[in-house]
Amino acid sequence: MSKANRPTNLLPLGTLALLFLAATVAPLAAQDTPGILAPPSMGTGTAVTPRPAAPSPASLVTRTPSPFLGSVPAGEATAAEIPLSLEDALARGLEHNLGAIDGDLDVKSAEAARLKALSALLPQLSGRLHHQTGEISLVQFGFQLPGVPTVIGPFSYQDARVSVTQEILNLEDLRHYQSARESARAARFSRQDGRDLVVLAVGSAYYQVVASTARVDTARAQLAASQALDELAGHQVQAELSPAIDGLRATVQRQTDEQRLAVDQAAMEKDKLTLARLIGLPAGQRFALTSQVGYQPWSGPDPEGALKAAFASRNDLKSAEAALHAAELAKRSAAAARLPSLGLAADYGQVGKNLASTDSTYTIAADVVVPLWNGGKTGAAVAEAEVVLARRRAEYEDLKGRVDYEIRTAFLDLGAAQTSVEVAKKNIDLAAKALEQAQDRFKNGVTGNVEVVLAAEAVAAANENYIASLFSHNFGKLSLLRAMGLAEQGVRQYLSSTTTGGK
Repeated sequence: MSKANRPTNLLPLGTLALLFLAATVAPLAAQDTPGILAPPSMGTGTAVTPRPAAPSPASLVTRTPSPFLGSVPAGEATAAEIPLSLEDALARGLEHNLGAIDGDLDVKSAEAARLKALSALLPQLSGRLHHQTGEISLVQFGFQLPGVPTVIGPFSYQDARVSVTQEILNLEDLRHYQSARESARAARFSRQDGRDLVVLAVGSAYYQVVASTARVDTARAQLAASQALDELAGHQVQAELSPAIDGLRATVQRQTDEQRLAVDQAAMEKDKLTLARLIGLPAGQRFALTSQVGYQPWSGPDPEGALKAAFASRNDLKSAEAALHAAELAKRSAAAARLPSLGLAADYGQVGKNLASTDSTYTIAADVVVPLWNGGKTGAAVAEAEVVLARRRAEYEDLKGRVDYEIRTAFLDLGAAQTSVEVAKKNIDLAAKALEQAQDRFKNGVTGNVEVVLAAEAVAAANENYIASLFSHNFGKLSLLRAMGLAEQGVRQYLSSTTTGGK
């Protein structure tokens, strides 16, 4: 396969990250729970009723999942629940994720194309054993002599021969091989870039399950508190210390928290299914996360250092550069079809009536082929190669700009997420104190339980804000490592400390 016609996978790999972002972050946006950017108002006194997320009509019609969102499951599911750390999940993903497998197959295909192009430059050796029996009519050759039979034969002979051909000078085949060699290099770089995307996908899914588990734990704590409030309100209503509406309000709050817990549990199980799909766990295999992802500020390079690292390490950039070189060589290969070529051919064999009685024969030939006119085929091939070259050059220049954009936006997102985590952590403490004071005021009959319900919703909002902010921060660090081209090795260097501790 010529490099000019081989897709480089640059655009698909670039869009895969966006596809995965949509697949992982969309569940957060779909939940009717407080978010980072738009926390609900705490002054209305209305509890937010959580609802299960429903797919959009467009997602039901367009079903084109990225290969990085799938895998090839390995093994059989066991009854026991297996532990799964972040390192284990990444290792499984790099082995079983469909995107990683496709990358390996693309490299094998490109290497096969390189070997095929190389074969045109190497000697071609063949052996032949030939036996022929026949008669020849002299009339068909224009001979008809008196006294000479018009048909000669039957006669037979056998020929055993070895032949070899060798291209001495063929610039078209040489440039084609060089183009295929660059294609193979591009495929290897693309495979490495795909592994970074697998790390991004699996790491994000792991962080999502951690966030979903934290939401379930928070929902359970909220339900326990609302159950206690409902019981207290019921006692105070019976003792005529509070109006009946306080009991109704507490019951609504308890039922709302029950519904929130059910929705959060379903979301957590769906997130676990997503993670299992990404890393190739057997269908139905139960697992428990063992890496408690906590908050750890970014300790890597600054934006300028990250840019230098990206331009030196991004494998998709290296793949684009190799693809550009391959397109240049493919154009030169097409243009070289106009040039003369030189080849040698030789054979040696034994020929005779039978192989027991033969004579040695051989031939040696040298051919110089000078193309004169092929109906414009060469000009069309050159024009096609120029179009491919222009496209590869534009893709390469665009990718360099995209690398700069991704690094700078990743630092902006990371800075915003880091601030959100720090503020959200403080808000949790403040909201918890406000709830404690509201509960004391209600117990002492100073106020109704409206204040308690509002304070409980504020605690829920603060916890959700922290969970979402922590997910965004960890995902931002992972995205920055991918933007730097260091996701596979950097996840252990810069993110290993986040797997210890909590909030």
